[in-house]
Amino acid sequence: MDNGDDVVESMEDVHDEHYWRNLIEENPFDGYARHSLIGLLRKSASSICQQERVTSSDACLMPAEFWLDWIEDEINAGKDSKDIVDLFDRALVDYKRPEIYRRYIKWACEASTELGTAVLEKTCEAIGLRVDTAAEIWSLYIDFEKGKMNSSDTDESKKRAAVGKLYERFLKIPHLGMENSWDDYEDFIGMESSAQNEKSTPLVGGDS
Repeated sequence: MDNGDDVVESMEDVHDEHYWRNLIEENPFDGYARHSLIGLLRKSASSICQQERVTSSDACLMPAEFWLDWIEDEINAGKDSKDIVDLFDRALVDYKRPEIYRRYIKWACEASTELGTAVLEKTCEAIGLRVDTAAEIWSLYIDFEKGKMNSSDTDESKKRAAVGKLYERFLKIPHLGMENSWDDYEDFIGMESSAQNEKSTPLVGGDS
């Protein structure tokens, strides 16, 4: 019976703001307690949630989920791009986690072409040499550059050359799925050759 009461009491504690504040007072470096407190404040849309986030991030290392939640709330609130960039960069000081970079890339590419390129370059430098993440990160970069080929703001040959250079950089890095990467590159080269042939082939019935 006592065990059952303890379980109920524990469940009640988890949802009690004062419980987590007491733990933080006992140990200001308890990141789990801080994250749990902020989770409660976030659910209740408390006005002090933002201040708790700032205080917690200054006090100790916070988990990746803490940063992703904070970033998501700032994006949804329509905060300035510079503030979002600063928050992503702060998160990556604590944890160079692929999921943070992944969200950074998605947001940046949607924000602007220039920012997307800058963040992709930054990501490739940070985790683009890792065997486990290289394929995903470089593929995102290559697909982003391929997307520019459909726009008319710059010369198409320059866009194709930019994609080709990315493939060359990528394929020098050992990574999982390297055979598939080579297949993709060969497909791209084949498409490029076909496009060049179409441009150089005279139209049937043209002027002699």
